[in-house]
Amino acid sequence: MAILYKLAGNLKRGYNVFMNIWQYLLLFSIALIPSFFWLWFFTRYDWQKKEPAALILKVFIWGVLCGFPIIFLEQSLENYFLVGVETSGFLFLVVKSFLVVALLEEGFKMLVVRNKVFYHPAFDERVDGIIYCVTVGLGLAAFENIASIFIEGPSLVFYRFATTTLMHALAAGVMGFFIGAAKFNPDKEKRLIFLGLVIAIIFHGTYNVIVKSAYTQNITYLLIWLLVMFSVVLALIKLTTPTTCRLSPPTNPTRPPE
Repeated sequence: MAILYKLAGNLKRGYNVFMNIWQYLLLFSIALIPSFFWLWFFTRYDWQKKEPAALILKVFIWGVLCGFPIIFLEQSLENYFLVGVETSGFLFLVVKSFLVVALLEEGFKMLVVRNKVFYHPAFDERVDGIIYCVTVGLGLAAFENIASIFIEGPSLVFYRFATTTLMHALAAGVMGFFIGAAKFNPDKEKRLIFLGLVIAIIFHGTYNVIVKSAYTQNITYLLIWLLVMFSVVLALIKLTTPTTCRLSPPTNPTRPPE
C-alpha cells in the first residue's frame, strides 16, 4: 500500500511539472503571435524578390537578443543620468522616452541591420531596408511581449498586439526606408542612416510619451498616432516600389532582367 501511495505521489508531481511546462510553452507561444502576425503582414509587400527565410529568421533572433543589453542599459542610464529629476514630472517622462528608451531601442535596431544584413547580397532593393528593420523591430517586440506576459499575464498580449508590437514595427520601418536609400546612395550613407534613426526616435518617443503621460485620459490620442505612423510606413513602402506595391504578384508579372 505504501508503494502505491508513493507511486501516486510521484505521478501527481510529474503531472504538475508537465502542466507547468505546458503552461509556460503556451504563454511563450501567445507572446510570439503579435510579432509573427505583423511580420507576415509587412513581408507580403516584398513579393518581387522575397528575402531568404533564413535571413529573416536571423534578423528576428538578433532583435530578440537585443532585449537583454537594452534592459541593462536603460536601467543604467536612468539611474546615472536622470538622478535628481522628479520621476513623476513631465520632463523626466520626455527625457526617458526620447533619450533613453527610444534612442537605445531604435539604435540597436539600426546596428543589427547595419552590421548583419546591410552588405548581404539579398539586400538588393530599397524596400528591403524596411523589411529588415521591421523584422528586427518585431524581434525586440517579441522579447518585450515574452517578458510582459510572464510578469503580468496573457491578457496583456491583446493590448500589445495592436499597440506596442505594431509601434516597434512602424518606427523601425520608417528608419528602414532611409537605410534602404543609403544602400543605393553610398555617398550619402551616413547622413541618410542618421536621419532615419532620428525620425524613428521621434516616432517611438512620441508614442511612449502618449502612453505614459498622466494627461492622456483615453486611448484616442494613441490610436491617432499609430494611424499616422501606419500611414507613413505604407506610403514609404509604396515609394520604394512605385509600380509594383501589391500584396501579391499579378497573374503574369513582368520582371526586370537579372
